[in-house]
Amino acid sequence: VLPPLFGPGTAVVTSVAPGASGSGGLAAFAGRAGVRNWDLFRAPGGLASSMDSVNYPYGRGQERTAYFASVAYDVAPWLQLGFDGMFTRTVIHRGYDVIATDLRMRAEAPDNPFGRDIQISLLETAPRLGERYSRAHLEFGSGVLSALLKLPRGWTVLADGQYGRNLSKYRGLGGADLTRWEKLIDDGRYNPLRDTQAFGPPQEFYDRVLIYRGGQGRFVTVGDYTTIDASVRLGHRALELPTGNAAVNLGADYRHNSLARHTDERRFADGEFASDPVRYLGRAIERYSIFGEVQAPLLSPRWRPEWLRSLEGDFAVRYIASRNASEANIAPTLALKAQFRGGVSFRASVSTSTRYPTPQLSRTTISAPITRPTQTGVDFRQAYDPAQKQTYTIREEDYVNPFLLPEDALTQTAGLIWRTGREHRVRASLDFVETRKVNELVTLDAQTILNLERLFPDRVFRRTEADAAGAAGTVRAVITGAINSAWRRSHNWNASIDYVWTKFAGGTLEAYGRLLYFTRYDHLLMAGADVVDELGHPEGGASSVLRYRAKLGAAWSGPAWGFGFDGHYFHSRVLPRVEWDVQGRDRVRPYWQCDAFVQGSLSGFARWLPRTLRAQLRVNNVLGENFPAYVNDGSGAGVQTYGDWRRRTYSLSLTTAF
Repeated sequence: VLPPLFGPGTAVVTSVAPGASGSGGLAAFAGRAGVRNWDLFRAPGGLASSMDSVNYPYGRGQERTAYFASVAYDVAPWLQLGFDGMFTRTVIHRGYDVIATDLRMRAEAPDNPFGRDIQISLLETAPRLGERYSRAHLEFGSGVLSALLKLPRGWTVLADGQYGRNLSKYRGLGGADLTRWEKLIDDGRYNPLRDTQAFGPPQEFYDRVLIYRGGQGRFVTVGDYTTIDASVRLGHRALELPTGNAAVNLGADYRHNSLARHTDERRFADGEFASDPVRYLGRAIERYSIFGEVQAPLLSPRWRPEWLRSLEGDFAVRYIASRNASEANIAPTLALKAQFRGGVSFRASVSTSTRYPTPQLSRTTISAPITRPTQTGVDFRQAYDPAQKQTYTIREEDYVNPFLLPEDALTQTAGLIWRTGREHRVRASLDFVETRKVNELVTLDAQTILNLERLFPDRVFRRTEADAAGAAGTVRAVITGAINSAWRRSHNWNASIDYVWTKFAGGTLEAYGRLLYFTRYDHLLMAGADVVDELGHPEGGASSVLRYRAKLGAAWSGPAWGFGFDGHYFHSRVLPRVEWDVQGRDRVRPYWQCDAFVQGSLSGFARWLPRTLRAQLRVNNVLGENFPAYVNDGSGAGVQTYGDWRRRTYSLSLTTAF
């Protein structure tokens, strides 16, 4: 039970008056007994990386420069060489770091006017560092050299090699030391009872409390990732077989992925370590594979019945192995297509795949378990706490799991296709897809972990334990990251229809429709849990599964100009039961979005313009449709975003060829 602040029987909470300097003593709180301040924090200006700030843009400022080059050269009729290169540099800044924390102020602290120990919740920033102090520099460069060799009798050899490097550097804060912070309060060198929006912290806060990544003012390398890819393919597009012409592809691939070692250091301004450095071992993984594919008719024309126009098969197999990663698997694919008279076709396939988790590329020198957070960080998320039945800001930390297993999938499909017409062309298809996955890689975000706290109690850190009545304390931090779920099985239908009128108003009219419909999505997150129907009764273990998704559009294009639109439909999303009360209903409402474009040739405006110069103006979400409300959205915006979260956006593009 909190003690009264202004004498027996008075309020136990108060708040600092706007513009208060912290030197007014008890008189500065006159008339503010029991008054809480729920206003958003106003940073000095620009962006601020906190959902508690009016300057939070639900994103980050980004500047990007890209350079491209491509050259193809026919050395001889039988040899073609090509080169493609690119380099991009991106600068991302998050704005001011706003630190949210709870601090203890002792009764004997010089600036404490209440005469007793008090608990203070505040938002603090570091305006002297500037808005663009915390920022990342990302550089990516790649080059591809390829050669196409034409051999006798229709055979070709394609060889290529690629080198790429992705370098990431970051300068920013790594948190604040609570012990040092409270020591400044006890010594009277930091006054927490001031309006932190009007009066910045003292220099000692920068020198002794703030924790800097790698040191103050330093850019540190947080990722140095390189890839080398090489492949050679031998192919023939019309190899004569007894049943007809076949396409054959044989080849081998080699890939070398390397992540350089780096050290995560957290230091104070004087260079002293705030915590033990975490050293990440560099690691290189080499994978190689051999593959073969044959697409061929299964029956020659003289053996086919009249009602069967063609029967084709596609068989492919790839063997993938890695000695230094202890991996080896065979991934076969089998497909069948039968075309009947009347434009009707049947197709089916069975395929397997294995996806390896990228976190295995790097691990710490000491395999440390998840530990309780000890410092105040600068990355926060707004989340709904089902135990407290309230929404508030929590600290989110990511745990990189170096022991993730590869994800294995089996996919089976069957479908029908119908084609008809010449001037009026129609193509319609309907496919059924069954997917089975084992050890599926699932990313647990903060909201999912809180919804499933009973399954992940070691990832949720509360300020106090549950009391005698069973009420748990508020959440201080949540540990997020990827895990392997036990298994998943899903069924879905894919339908599409396309219509083309080749002689409409001097141009071509096209219209299309697409539908994705899930009839089953059963998921077992982990052993000992219940199998969950993520469509009808989700628990949050699968991210944003919708029963329906649809897309439709139409466009007309002529010799000089054209226009069109695209429509997107997202069906309602059923929410986990624990979120119904705060959402006010059991689901997120459906959402429609319409995009439109107009394009045309610019060559007629001036003689010196290239004849192939074309321009396109595109407007996404042209109707400005509001996103549906979802109070537990991870960004804190309170909406379920589909596509571009900026609502209506405009883009102008120019294309040409030389």
